[in-house]
Amino acid sequence: MKVSIEAVVHEWVFPSRINVKFILLRGYHSWGIQSLIEKELCPSFKVQAIRAVKGMGLVGIGLLKLIPAAIQGQSARVNSLLYICRGAGTLAGLLGLSYQEYKNIHSDFGITN
Repeated sequence: MKVSIEAVVHEWVFPSRINVKFILLRGYHSWGIQSLIEKELCPSFKVQAIRAVKGMGLVGIGLLKLIPAAIQGQSARVNSLLYICRGAGTLAGLLGLSYQEYKNIHSDFGITN
């Protein structure tokens, strides 16, 4: 017997989380954290070198994608910038730098730092 369950789910998304800046910073942060964790778990030079090449590759791809994105519209430009931010985050993580995503509370909660 096959049972199928369906549900409608609604989720509130704060306006401060549906803009380009938030998306780019989120990409930078998440890829930077990945690098920080990998650096801690696999500190070998080979693993770190591969991660550095990946980071530089993401930045390079993003820069190359910016050329056609200039005429393709905002979505393509944001996608290109996201590659660059992910690559920059990867490299920052290798250097031990991290973006403190939750340092400031979003004003959507009615509280600001």
